[in-house]
Amino acid sequence: MSYTRSSLLKKPKQNELPRDISQIYNIAGFDVTKRENLISLDGTNCLYIAGNSIVTYNMLTKKRSYVFGLDGEGIGCFCMHPSNSLIAIGEQGLKPNIYICEYPSFDIKHVCKEGTERGYSSMDFSADGEKLSSVGQSPDFLLTVWDYKNERTLLHTKAFGQDVFKVAFSKDNDGRLTTSGTGHIRFWQMAATFTGLKLQGEIGKFGKLDLSDVDAFVELPDSKVVSGSETGYLLLWEGNFVKCRFVTSSKSPEIMFDGSVSPRSQGTVFGDTPAHVGGVFVIIHDRENNQIISAGADGKIKWWSFTAIDLAEVDSDISMDFPLKLKKELLVGEGVCVKTMTKKGDTGNWLIEDSNGGVFDVNEAADPPQISKKWDFHAGSIVGVDSSAVDHYAVTAGADGRVKLWDYINKKVIMTAENKVGCSTVTAVPKNVDEEGRTWAVGFEDGVVRCFYRGDGEELQLRQVTVSVSK
Repeated sequence: MSYTRSSLLKKPKQNELPRDISQIYNIAGFDVTKRENLISLDGTNCLYIAGNSIVTYNMLTKKRSYVFGLDGEGIGCFCMHPSNSLIAIGEQGLKPNIYICEYPSFDIKHVCKEGTERGYSSMDFSADGEKLSSVGQSPDFLLTVWDYKNERTLLHTKAFGQDVFKVAFSKDNDGRLTTSGTGHIRFWQMAATFTGLKLQGEIGKFGKLDLSDVDAFVELPDSKVVSGSETGYLLLWEGNFVKCRFVTSSKSPEIMFDGSVSPRSQGTVFGDTPAHVGGVFVIIHDRENNQIISAGADGKIKWWSFTAIDLAEVDSDISMDFPLKLKKELLVGEGVCVKTMTKKGDTGNWLIEDSNGGVFDVNEAADPPQISKKWDFHAGSIVGVDSSAVDHYAVTAGADGRVKLWDYINKKVIMTAENKVGCSTVTAVPKNVDEEGRTWAVGFEDGVVRCFYRGDGEELQLRQVTVSVSK
């Protein structure tokens, strides 16, 4: 099967301008708050979602290419086929589609329809590449398993009653899936019944532990699952129950030669320090090096022994906590929140998506580790933009409090001003006030107006602060 984009493109809405009357020049930045919004297939190219487009960025030439969505209201999520020869694009809109495209041509090969009402939040191919799973956004939160090659639904059910952040197939049994999101994690099995194949899901029971949002998880080869939590703990699930909660301590459990924990360490409580400070957003099973990698809101990447996690046992009558020895850790940067990690092909480096507004290149194998910030963006929504009437410069203001000056001809940020309060609007000062067109007035959520001036230095200069005083 194959399709032409023109045949699938939805007609413009009333008063909407046709898409072919202009050509894109540049898309600056991307949504760093979106989960799993960064894929690196080699040491050169990476892909990410920016609004209604998939952007391919060449890190050597610094050139971008764009593939635009077809359903008109943005792209919800994407994922790569295990062979890296196909990419699935889940869109947003009224009854949006999933488009299965060849990579890197982005020629559309298959279209999966009627999997959700308003948009897709997460997708995953099975390990053998034969099936695709998807979960929908509000209001339906539908979980669908697709025979995408024949463009048909295999299984279809409601995943949960609130936001579902992630769906993933087991890497060892494509009959198992896991979903997680707001206040839950759920374990699914494709089971043969008298009426045919069904999806049977068991909701995770937190037991003695506090209910938690779950952003990240990974299934182990023996079907146990390691998940994160919003409080920074790593949890080990067996069946649909928490088997133990991992804690860190200067006093680590004694590990025997076969990888098991010495009986002398069982039942001993070493404290309740979590793996991370804040939410855990990344968990990866590095099978090649037999380790688990976690990362989160504290900006730290941590490496743990897979064997110690897999063989963890506790006496739940005494404590749910199992002390876990840290192999190594790496701080990406102060104020960094690691949202996504993707391996740069065979280079050994990682690309890190920072939800506080950036992308980092990390070589953790170097001595010392090498960390460089590649891009610096707004974290969250851009609330205002205005251009100079004199030069090829524009200023953007973000809800994160950052004010950025752009050279839009050369496609780069020239200066940035950091503020503790979020911005609400921005406007260029009129030419009759500033003939050089170097001043912008920025409104802030606390009612303050600050005027910034583009001087000859490296930072925007704060020239004036106006505070409204009510009588």
